[in-house]
Amino acid sequence: MKLNNKGFAVSTILYGILSLTIIILMLIFGMMKSSKDLNQDLVTNIEEDVNECVTSEVELEACYFGGGECDPSEYNSCIGKKDEDVKLANVAKIGDYVNYDAGTWTTTASTPSSTSAFTFGGYTAGTSRNNSSSCTSSSGYDGWRILSIEGDTVKLIHAGIPECMYVAFSSRYPNRINNYLNIITGSASGTIDSSLPSTPKDWSIYVNNNYATSAYLFNLEELNHWYSQVNNATMSYGETFDNDLIHIKGIYLLSDIDSWYSYYMLNYPIYSSVYTAVSGLYGIRPVVVLKEGIKTSGSITNTDGNKEWILVR
Repeated sequence: MKLNNKGFAVSTILYGILSLTIIILMLIFGMMKSSKDLNQDLVTNIEEDVNECVTSEVELEACYFGGGECDPSEYNSCIGKKDEDVKLANVAKIGDYVNYDAGTWTTTASTPSSTSAFTFGGYTAGTSRNNSSSCTSSSGYDGWRILSIEGDTVKLIHAGIPECMYVAFSSRYPNRINNYLNIITGSASGTIDSSLPSTPKDWSIYVNNNYATSAYLFNLEELNHWYSQVNNATMSYGETFDNDLIHIKGIYLLSDIDSWYSYYMLNYPIYSSVYTAVSGLYGIRPVVVLKEGIKTSGSITNTDGNKEWILVR
């Protein structure tokens, strides 16, 4: 009887230990399952957030490449708030592409010729002003690139030639230089040939009010300024150089002109100050001045494989 009582006591203790062990194991397994569920929820949330970011990135890029006016803040926080406090001037460099949108042409203008001197054309209604015109055999690239960064002010230059102008300079008609000056700069001190156009060009067609303040034609001073920054030198007549920011293999006019026989243009593959009366068709390259301190929400890789900064309104 005593032995049975002792055996019963031992058995009770063993069963108690076993039961406690089972309870502990169940608690451990329960905690592990709970932890697993929490981890799974965390992983799921992260995956959903990443997928949302990727989807928004893809949608945003599709918007830009589709020629739309895209505001990063319309997308989720991964896009709209990413680096939006970063000034473009602090992170970008000369030559970088920027997703600036100058809008679309509202009218069609055929390529000018000798019978339509001092007029512009080479574009079709509904096409983008960001694209290069086919009015010259080699019109450069599409889009906009950073020409200069001065403090918080960033200037963009068209990466190609969006339109062309036919100039008609001649020793017989020296006053025509004033037509050109009045058209390009809105100011001419001499007599204008009334038989040809002289109305100032409306450069504001290239201004997107969300991002820019003004626009004008690229000039010799800026060309030399750019060249001095890149090569620590000043351009000289007949000098050969090769850089696809300024040197787009297309002939285009600059706004600086001294007289009918001395006007400036960039002529591939040399920088030229032309001293003969050469009438003909030339491209133009507008420059836009961005709002001071304009910000960027980061960059994407555009369809040409180049880094392109996204502007914030």
